[in-house]
Amino acid sequence: MNKRTLSLLLLLTPVLALQTCTPQPPAPRKLDEERFVETYVALLELKAQDDSTGTGSSASAARARLLAEFGTTETEFRETIDSYRSDPQRWSVVLEKVVKRLEEKLRGPHKTSPP
Repeated sequence: MNKRTLSLLLLLTPVLALQTCTPQPPAPRKLDEERFVETYVALLELKAQDDSTGTGSSASAARARLLAEFGTTETEFRETIDSYRSDPQRWSVVLEKVVKRLEEKLRGPHKTSPP
């Protein structure tokens, strides 16, 4: 090693050491699949209600309240969606669960599905 390379290495070592020791903000939590499905279904129902009643002006506040009721945040919800969307097969499975859950809610508790 020549002197210049050694000097550069000695100069950069403390900088790199400090950079790796700097605490990083925690990564947003991702929702487990079942909680995500239930939250997504509730958000879709909220959106449908807002669309039918024309109360879109307070939609953002209502969405934030709903997410809080499910114990999550917009950031966590978005991170979860992004994670699923990065894997199209998994996203498809999750969306199928969402559709199934919506269909169950539409049928209601006393209606049975056809054989």
